[in-house]
Amino acid sequence: FDELDSIVTNESNEFNINEKVTFQLIEEFDNLFHDDISILVIGATNFISKIPTELKRFGRFEKSIFIGPLSIKDQLKMIHNEFDRIGIK
Repeated sequence: FDELDSIVTNESNEFNINEKVTFQLIEEFDNLFHDDISILVIGATNFISKIPTELKRFGRFEKSIFIGPLSIKDQLKMIHNEFDRIGIK
């Protein structure tokens, strides 16, 4: 997901659309994972503080990697290093 904060946010709006999307995403995460499979879901945002706490719990978006203003080459290197660290090939 790119710009995750645009679809799920802890800010309310007139129609509670973001809240509905957040709860649906939580339900999808909770039904997605099983012991016999591994799935990696990546979300990107410029506003981590706007992501609801419920989405930052174990089994959802549980880890955060901050990537500052680096070159594309350096960003890819950081991502590959993190993947190696957690065992993703």
